[in-house]
Amino acid sequence: MEKYICKTCGTQFPPAAHQPESCPICLEERQYVGPRGQEWTTLHAMIVSQDYTNEIKQEEPHLYSLKTAPEFAIGQTAYLVQQNGFNLLWDCITYLDEHTIETIKELGGINAIALSHPHYYSAQVEWAEAFNVPIYIHEDDREWVMRNSEHIIFWSGESLKLHDGLVIYRMGGHFKGGAVLHWEKGNEGKGIMLTGDIIQVVADGLGSASCTATRTSFRFPPKPLNG
Repeated sequence: MEKYICKTCGTQFPPAAHQPESCPICLEERQYVGPRGQEWTTLHAMIVSQDYTNEIKQEEPHLYSLKTAPEFAIGQTAYLVQQNGFNLLWDCITYLDEHTIETIKELGGINAIALSHPHYYSAQVEWAEAFNVPIYIHEDDREWVMRNSEHIIFWSGESLKLHDGLVIYRMGGHFKGGAVLHWEKGNEGKGIMLTGDIIQVVADGLGSASCTATRTSFRFPPKPLNG
């Protein structure tokens, strides 16, 4: 039995004797299937190949980015937020090896994992099992969880306080349960919003954008961002 991983989006599936016929996340219009069709791998195969490593970079005090090199799937980046002894992994990446686990333990480990939307679900259960922590996903995106686990907590409503200074807000848009994280003490106390791609700053810098299943983007004026 293998826990197959979609090479296109990085989502891990539950143990099975054969590869899944398809990846529902990639077949849905907000993702895609590559020109060579659906392709699969496993975490074990990725580790044995010795082709991949996770780059862990300090972006500012108490904030680290995690990204796999060479790029895998859609190039997701996760973030480790350190808040008064509580370490939150915001979003997730597929690749996880012993070196990554040991490095994160040196940074204080992980107390919880929270996700912005399904394109980051990746191998979230592997991470939760490695650190024995809960995963927080908004209940509106329950249908996109390909590998269920007792570690997953489906939260409801419009916001969830994970810890002092760490609050998740449901924004919808890209996915119905799409969420962002407000880290109150980030950016020297000015606060940081970690958004996945639920909210994006558009190229001209004059506004922000969000998308849904039926429309690529909606443009918002800059005032709400600055006000």
